[in-house]
Amino acid sequence: ILWKFDMMEELDAFPHNLATCSPVVGGDLIFVNTSNGVDEGHVDLPSSDAPSFIALNKKTGELVWEDDSPGENVLHGQWSSPAFGSLGGVEQVVFAGGDGWVYSFKPDNGDLLWKFDCNPKDSKWELGRGDRNNIIATPVIHEGRVYVAVGQDPEHGEGVGCLNCIDMTKRGDTSTSGVVWKFQGIERTISTVSIADDLLFV
Repeated sequence: ILWKFDMMEELDAFPHNLATCSPVVGGDLIFVNTSNGVDEGHVDLPSSDAPSFIALNKKTGELVWEDDSPGENVLHGQWSSPAFGSLGGVEQVVFAGGDGWVYSFKPDNGDLLWKFDCNPKDSKWELGRGDRNNIIATPVIHEGRVYVAVGQDPEHGEGVGCLNCIDMTKRGDTSTSGVVWKFQGIERTISTVSIADDLLFV
């Protein structure tokens, strides 16, 4: 073991169920979702001030930056792995937050580039029954676009879902301006998309 970083001890993160993110490396940094979430009662968020997304130096394990998006708006848990890509010479690290939003940051300092609400604006969160969802799948970056679908823990039943295609060149809140297309004819999913030629599989 060269180094280790205890996210519960160092950051006061409270992972719901378990931490399941796969770390992603970009340059000298490692990007990790802390899996901060609600308690076993599925209502209270014990560590609302804990960061949800962090960057560490891959050689030393030193914390470089942290971000607490979505703060108190975590619906359930945060299990998605981040994605790293570059467009027009601008590198981005993309994080799927526990509020159903996708966030894109500058990898070196954590400055927010854009954010996107992957659920309909009038959707409501209700565990297992509502029409607002988490993001469990990993966002996929392909040719300047981000593809991600929404869902919930399968133990909580079925419900309406949504697959999003997002323009990653936009800035700020791109929930409207960043929509390339949406496909709402699916149920909830935890699937990460695959893309080959002109086809997307989910």
